[in-house]
Amino acid sequence: ANLPAPQFEYELAAPEAVTDDDDERSGNKMILEKDAADIEAEEIAQLEKEAARLYEERSSVVKRIELPRPYGAITRELIFDKVQTLEEDAEQLAQSMVHEEMLMLLQHDAHAHPVIASGDGESDKKKSKKDKKKKKSKGVSNIPSAPEKPLEYLSAEALDAASQMLQSENEVVIQEKRRLATDMIGSFQTDDDMKHALNIETMKSSLQNSCEDARDVHSLKKEHDALTDHIKAMRKQSERMESKLSIKNGGYMKRCDAFNEEILQGFAEIQHSKIEESVYTVLMGHEKRGITNRIEKLEEEIEGMEKSEAKLQKQYGDLLHEKNRHKLCLHQKEEKEKAAS
Repeated sequence: ANLPAPQFEYELAAPEAVTDDDDERSGNKMILEKDAADIEAEEIAQLEKEAARLYEERSSVVKRIELPRPYGAITRELIFDKVQTLEEDAEQLAQSMVHEEMLMLLQHDAHAHPVIASGDGESDKKKSKKDKKKKKSKGVSNIPSAPEKPLEYLSAEALDAASQMLQSENEVVIQEKRRLATDMIGSFQTDDDMKHALNIETMKSSLQNSCEDARDVHSLKKEHDALTDHIKAMRKQSERMESKLSIKNGGYMKRCDAFNEEILQGFAEIQHSKIEESVYTVLMGHEKRGITNRIEKLEEEIEGMEKSEAKLQKQYGDLLHEKNRHKLCLHQKEEKEKAAS
């Protein structure tokens, strides 16, 4: 009653406090909105991925800026000869199909990624600006624009199937070359020996077909035999020199091999340690996330044990109070019996 009356009155509106129990019952979770910088970074990353994908879809010729490319439209007469035979065998038919595919790719690249014509350099200072503009517009107008040439869409499965077919065809060709090499020179140790032998046989056959005179072929054979004997002599000499160098520098070679082994072993250990570091870093992150969950569970268990302990202590106190009351009643009854007797 003695307190002074308030001079001003204020009304405050505050949201109700939401507890964890209310949050669990209602099932509502706090939704955090992304920051504008994060959204912008995600958009930039998406645009970079799209640009990288479009860049990978380009042909290798377009990616290399230093390669020369023609301006404007690309016609058939610009790339191939006009003379064509009426009768075509299987090889010529395959070659024509390859040419058609190449022309279609060139026309598509010319339209999708046109070549920007640069200026012819610095002109003389005496020429007026009007002459420059007329010359520039005249040069640009003379170049025809490339027509649109869409490409057929090829799925990744089709490309993989084509790659497998090429690989199988390559294996068949390699096996055929190995068979030819074994028929010509017998056994060989490596594929390089096979290629060398096939190249020699190809050179022999081409020389035999190109030389019409039998005497030229005979002289070429003699020259080839002389070169072969010289190569054998040089090979023996190089082998002797190699053996001398190995005797002279054998210690250095052994030390070099030992250093190489140590370096490779150290590199392998470094790579292994990096792998272990990454694995243990991931495990540490999992453990840090699991520690919080375990702490929450332990806190819940401790809280439950405290509640049960308080309940049991209360029950113990009630029983102790009941025990004392019974003792007091028995003591009073005994006193009454003594007084009565």
